[in-house]
Amino acid sequence: MLLLHGFRRQRSGDRQRRADLDDVVRRGGAGMTGVSEREPTERDAEEANAASNPRVMHVVVSPWRLDGDDPAKRCIRIKALKFEVSDRIIRTMVGRCRGSGQCRPEDLPMIESAAIRYFREVTEAGSIKQAAVALRIAPSAISRQIQAIEEELSVKLFDRGVRGMVLTDAGRLLYRYAVDNRSQLDSIRAKVQEFETMRRGQIKFATVEGMLSNFLSNFLIGLSHDYPGISVSITVIGSRTVAEIVGRNEVDLGLVFGRAPRRDLIELARMRQSLCLIVSPRHPLADRRSCTVKELAGLRTVMPDPSFGIRQEIDRACANAKVRLEVCSETNSLAFAQMMASRTDLATFLPRDTAMPAIEAGRLVAVPLRDNRLEATQVTLVRLASRNMSPSCRMVADLLVTRMKTRLD
Repeated sequence: MLLLHGFRRQRSGDRQRRADLDDVVRRGGAGMTGVSEREPTERDAEEANAASNPRVMHVVVSPWRLDGDDPAKRCIRIKALKFEVSDRIIRTMVGRCRGSGQCRPEDLPMIESAAIRYFREVTEAGSIKQAAVALRIAPSAISRQIQAIEEELSVKLFDRGVRGMVLTDAGRLLYRYAVDNRSQLDSIRAKVQEFETMRRGQIKFATVEGMLSNFLSNFLIGLSHDYPGISVSITVIGSRTVAEIVGRNEVDLGLVFGRAPRRDLIELARMRQSLCLIVSPRHPLADRRSCTVKELAGLRTVMPDPSFGIRQEIDRACANAKVRLEVCSETNSLAFAQMMASRTDLATFLPRDTAMPAIEAGRLVAVPLRDNRLEATQVTLVRLASRNMSPSCRMVADLLVTRMKTRLD
């Protein structure tokens, strides 16, 4: 069969063809007044015999094989089929759009041959009449399509009897194909709709502040450019609270400092974020290539409060080294800690990535810490194990996992 792709729009000539058809019907075909008696062209055959599916139409009838060799009858047949197809397309689209004002994607017909669809409906209904009721079309249209398939394959598909239409062996073979074809098309439609769904939606995200200033903000800028239909809600809190609200199913994804602290959380990816000593360029330690925790004894600092994973790691490292720091200021804002470090002689502790904008601007300096525990610190992307993620959320999570693994490498 010849497949014609695309949506065939109704042309102004359709109105003239309808007038011609009405004239033929009134005159009973006598004289053929107002009707061209030219030989049908291949284009006429394609347009006249296209199936009713307005998106993909199949040539299933060769009109010059019908009604003998009489050109007049062939011309009448072509005009009738042209009008029938145009009228059916209009009625189908209007009916589906009525009420809502727009066509819903789930109401559009599948990309399936009309002849195969009619054949499948007749098989399942048991008769052409019942299939016509289900499809809301004329029984004669179904009969023509069934006959066209039989002529195309040169086989008989049905045994017609008093109990209805029963498939022949060839018919059963074609029916299995029709069912498999429909299943594949349904699967394709589901995947296409899921793809469209992935481009829309809302993602709720909780993160530690350290990831927001550089890494996460750059990721979200790229996401908004590539997927403008996805909106992201960001909550910036301490690492412990991130784990808590992810565990309460209040957000889709979370970035915590260190490993996931709860068993009901799934770790999607980890990214190393070694802690550094952050000081101003004027600080006495600014010129050091690195330093140990023992060398920090008595250091005047501005520290994140204990809700931050950074503070917890520094406290453990100092306890192991038996070192005490002089905490001059404590805050729940890493931005405030950076500002204090850049304008005073106070030092703070942050991942280099967090302070990178200020480092590149020359306001701060990052001094690596020679400590196995502090060098191995990391952030972890987590989600609740029992949470059902939307397609858009799964896509964003996959993109973020890829970005984190790239940074890790």
